[in-house]
Amino acid sequence: MANDVGTWSGVRREMEDSWELVRVLRSGTRAMRAAGTKFTPATKKEAKTRDRYAQRLARTVLFPIYDRTVRKLASLPFMKPPTISGELPEPLDRLLSNADRQGTSLSSFAQMIYEDAIDRGLGLFLVDNVPTAGLTLPEADAMDARPYFRRIHPDNLVGCRTRMRNGVEEVVELRIRNWYYESSPVGGGDVLADMVERWTPERVERWYRSGSEHDPDREQNAAREYLSGYRLGETIAHGFGRVPVVACYTKRIGTLHGEPPMEDLGWQNVAHWNSLSMQGEALHYCRSPILKVAGASSTVAEARPEVGPGSTFTDTSSDLDISFVEIAGTSLAAGEVEIKRIEERCMALGMQPMMAVGGPATATGEVRADSNEKSEAQRWIEGLEWAIYQGIELAAEAAGVELPEDFDWTLYRDSSLLSGKAQDVPVIQGLMTAGQIPLAVGLRELAVRGVLSTVDDPEALAAQVELGRERTVEAQMQAMLASVERDRQAPAAEAEDEEDEAEEAEDEAEAET
Repeated sequence: MANDVGTWSGVRREMEDSWELVRVLRSGTRAMRAAGTKFTPATKKEAKTRDRYAQRLARTVLFPIYDRTVRKLASLPFMKPPTISGELPEPLDRLLSNADRQGTSLSSFAQMIYEDAIDRGLGLFLVDNVPTAGLTLPEADAMDARPYFRRIHPDNLVGCRTRMRNGVEEVVELRIRNWYYESSPVGGGDVLADMVERWTPERVERWYRSGSEHDPDREQNAAREYLSGYRLGETIAHGFGRVPVVACYTKRIGTLHGEPPMEDLGWQNVAHWNSLSMQGEALHYCRSPILKVAGASSTVAEARPEVGPGSTFTDTSSDLDISFVEIAGTSLAAGEVEIKRIEERCMALGMQPMMAVGGPATATGEVRADSNEKSEAQRWIEGLEWAIYQGIELAAEAAGVELPEDFDWTLYRDSSLLSGKAQDVPVIQGLMTAGQIPLAVGLRELAVRGVLSTVDDPEALAAQVELGRERTVEAQMQAMLASVERDRQAPAAEAEDEEDEAEEAEDEAEAET
């Protein structure tokens, strides 16, 4: 076991194929730049001139569409406090205000697990326990000795093994990595060290790796596996009789195996990054005028005159011609259209988990409010509720207490575009089109309903739309004026053509005579 405790299992390695994309996107601009050609292909010219490719990457900034969508979806069930019925016995009641013994409330802890599940398809946490055997009551209270929850970041999952028992697949081994800093034995300072916990139904083993790393980067190192260098530290009997891991799924492939449910949105975000990168590169060169000098003397031509504020240019040549050449940049409009289309697709994909199939309609065509249809997001929320309840059951088992029969823990689920909310959308659009409500108000109402999941500032978007309308109207007026001018000049042009034809006829007649 010492040789492979840090090695990824087959399931973990399979999940990494899809997890890498979303990990880089959520890590932001720096991670996208560091990924290089993996997500930002180089052109043929850039492949030969690496400096130019590096400069383009340095000018490109990620618009975090995927990250914002994941965060907003994860916050929807917590727009209102959870509904708790019944009372938890001591010491389980402390879970509500401090679920992880680090001051995180149960609601905030559940939101972290839910965000992991939306991002990776899988959210995990352990139910651990601080035993009170041999401690006095004041000592146990002082160290907060009780069952508690431990979040497992998906990247810290090293591997697992399962087996079938009585027709149910159960986890018989779980390996997770923990990171911590320790003083360097050489040279001072801190180094990043890691320890792998191996959980079985009877005990937990802690394996420590020698050869800690200087200049640590936890985000980068989290996506690596370490094949050797571990030594067994301690072995502790946990007393659960099973591996006390709880999973919340949004896209389940198997036990402790999930895939990002919004991977398509992630790839669209990559497409947006690349389109924006090429657009910025084109704009960088198009808005830089080129100095054109013709007829200059050889002395001036070899000196390459400077351009800029305060610079002067003189030459004795009588044929000297100096001007600036600016690129028309008509292709930039096509690039802007492509970027907008990608953003629209991202908006649609981000809204998709909240969409539900309409229920049966009434005689008037309205969707019935008592429809049992659920959106994908609502099913995710139910899975999270059940996962937290399972965790509380395991904590009660570890504490040796029973849960009250009336205890329940539920979340706010009315976060989907169902029934009434689905009917609101065309009404709001109609009011905006008719001008009966300001554009900013309509956009704000759509954003509240989750229709505009990537819009943070409806007022700014409204101002942008109004500016676009003004420019469109101005362009239409210019086109109308040009059309009127053409119509006005048309009779005069026709008369001139007739006079020219008459003169040509006279000339031909004279020539024949």
